[in-house]
Amino acid sequence: MIDEEAAQAQTEQDLANELAAQESLELAAEALKEKRVSLVESYIDALKSCSYYTEHVGNLISYGEEALEKCAEYEEYASLSSRFSAAVSAAEALPEYDESETDDIPEPDDAGSAGSGSTNTGSVSGSSGSTNTNSRNSSSGSANTTGVTR
Repeated sequence: MIDEEAAQAQTEQDLANELAAQESLELAAEALKEKRVSLVESYIDALKSCSYYTEHVGNLISYGEEALEKCAEYEEYASLSSRFSAAVSAAEALPEYDESETDDIPEPDDAGSAGSGSTNTGSVSGSSGSTNTNSRNSSSGSANTTGVTR
């Protein structure tokens, strides 16, 4: 009789553990879905905020496409894909950034606070500051962020 009670208790515990494990997996899957969808939405927002087409925009498109592929199994995919495609089309229609047009950027009031007093075009420390104007359909793998955004 004690063996039957112990076996019954063990069976109930095993069932409870299986249900808890299943619930945990479902919660993890939902959290992953939310993060993936949010990531694609952040790429859409970033593309919409660009003022010029630069290599950085090309990288946003590439990374956004990769993130979107990971959402293919979700019900939100069609909407995300449509919104992402519209953002890509708008970004590809942007004028290319031309560093020779930096004359329109006002100098800072306090030249000492800008280091050398030069105009900041948004380049990241360690990058050359140059823009590859033929990068719309090429993928160099570098992350030059000389783009100006709003």
